[in-house]
Amino acid sequence: MRFDEWNAQGRPQQEAFAWRRSKWREALANRGLPERPVLEALPDEVDRKSVVEHFQVIETPDAALDAFMASYVWGYAHANNGPFRAARAVASNTENGRDFGSELLQLARIAQTDGGLAAYNWAGAARKQDPSFFRYWGPAFGTKFISFATIAASGQGSVAITPIMDAVVARWFTANAQDVQRLNLYWTATASYQRYVDAMAEWSGVLEITPDEVEQLIFRRR
Repeated sequence: MRFDEWNAQGRPQQEAFAWRRSKWREALANRGLPERPVLEALPDEVDRKSVVEHFQVIETPDAALDAFMASYVWGYAHANNGPFRAARAVASNTENGRDFGSELLQLARIAQTDGGLAAYNWAGAARKQDPSFFRYWGPAFGTKFISFATIAASGQGSVAITPIMDAVVARWFTANAQDVQRLNLYWTATASYQRYVDAMAEWSGVLEITPDEVEQLIFRRR
């Protein structure tokens, strides 16, 4: 059992990932977007802890955009298309009068006050009303943002940590937890995220670890 192996190893944290700062700056510039301060602030090797630091205090749209970029850098550290996709999401959600930073700020506030499920449901309701809401930014990366937001707030005891739900996790559930039913990766599939969060909370209680640690165990053997 991978939990036993991880436990015997002293419960190591997920490794840090090296990333190419210049590529992220270049991608923003190519879209005519200003450079984000977070790109200078992040260490050369980024891990979950260094990303969570940017979710500790999100009080402005700019801070929310920096947190968004930090989650993308971590999630795409090994992929060459990460900078392009992050810049595309920012550009697409700030054109035509859209205020992506304010929408991200709202998402973070809901996650940190009412919990990750409430944040996901809010995004799902907004997507139902407007199919272009959070364009080019789906739950695979949206739940990274939500998860980091809840981790940052969990120390205050106000909300429970909600884990990341992406394609790797969804495939693992299909192969190993068919009773949970298929996990669908789109914002309006709120019942899917509910099932996932409930299952992870149950397992974390049995193992006496946090839900995000259960999620990390799923990633240990990809």
